[in-house]
Amino acid sequence: MNLIIDLSPLAAALEEAGIKTNEFANAAVGRVSEQLAQRWRDSVKRAPGIRPDERSEYVDSIDWNFDGDASAVVQSTFKNARQIEEGRPAYDMKQMLQTSVRTKLTKEGKRYLTIPIRHNTPGSGVNAPAMPSAIYAHAQKLNMSQITGSFMGANANGRLVPRNQYRWGNGNSDPMARLKSGLVPRLQPHHKTDPYAGMVRMPIEDKKSQYLTLRTMSESSTGWIQKAKPGLFILRDVATFTQADTGNILNELLAEMR
Repeated sequence: MNLIIDLSPLAAALEEAGIKTNEFANAAVGRVSEQLAQRWRDSVKRAPGIRPDERSEYVDSIDWNFDGDASAVVQSTFKNARQIEEGRPAYDMKQMLQTSVRTKLTKEGKRYLTIPIRHNTPGSGVNAPAMPSAIYAHAQKLNMSQITGSFMGANANGRLVPRNQYRWGNGNSDPMARLKSGLVPRLQPHHKTDPYAGMVRMPIEDKKSQYLTLRTMSESSTGWIQKAKPGLFILRDVATFTQADTGNILNELLAEMR
């Protein structure tokens, strides 16, 4: 979206103050561009429905720069910015079964993947939603699971790829290795279990823990459809507001340069 700055109403004031029009124009474009970029960042920070990892990357990607005399570009280089702005169509996540090197085959020759889903601790919203406090109280009591080694195994295309070996809790039959089901309701009636059933506790750096559930996606799965999302039109609304506020921005700049 282009913002057009009309300096004609300020021409007399610029002449009276002895300010060169081109000097003021460049300063004005810079001021308006910075305002637009910052408002865009702030709006992305507040917007609902953006995943925490996407939100952080989106905010960091917003910047502006001059691309000519009295001309600048305000942009985001985030790959999903347009989808967030204009909307996302429904997407069948099972398409990754055809492209992932981690895809394996069942005995019947069906493709499948094991998908790790991370659950953050209460008060932390980085990269994944936080689990409820009641679930966290149970999860903290889980015995720590470990990666015990690795090996080369064939994927669905017969290619050898590295795979991990695990020990769940104090042994693969340890009842305290995985969170039991039924602590919260299922998210949807057709779901086989609740979102925290089978959660495991894994070590990460600084003697901390991360909490994961492992879910199987296969060719015969009926789910794994990412619903369509309407556009948030963040930039459109920010640009409209900035366009309306341009007069105030220019008057403030003029007062500073007198």
